[in-house]
Amino acid sequence: TLAAIKAASHAKDAREKRDTDFHKTALVLAREYLRANGYSKSCDALAKEVGSGLEKLELADNVDLGAVIREFDAYYQLKLGRPPKLLRRRDNENEPPRPPGVYERRKRGAARAAAEKAERIE
Repeated sequence: TLAAIKAASHAKDAREKRDTDFHKTALVLAREYLRANGYSKSCDALAKEVGSGLEKLELADNVDLGAVIREFDAYYQLKLGRPPKLLRRRDNENEPPRPPGVYERRKRGAARAAAEKAERIE
């Protein structure tokens, strides 16, 4: 029906706006982190690449990238009982890092041993 189509359209628009707002927030957090820690050239490069749209935005009081990470760490530990693993070593340091959101499953335990054994046989 028309009402269902309208409701679905409004829900999609709300999701897209939320995603856009999260993206802007992440960029402003990064900009302010760079500025606060003396990375002025990087901050200028970010501003140049993003454009003038973010210059109208500033972080709310008591919010910075460090606070966001600390809050996430505390929530994760409370929820799962262990600290989050935010960083990991790359397998090959000569390769460029993967773009965000592109993940590759790593072999673990028995699967890794079986794969290594198969490689030795070949």
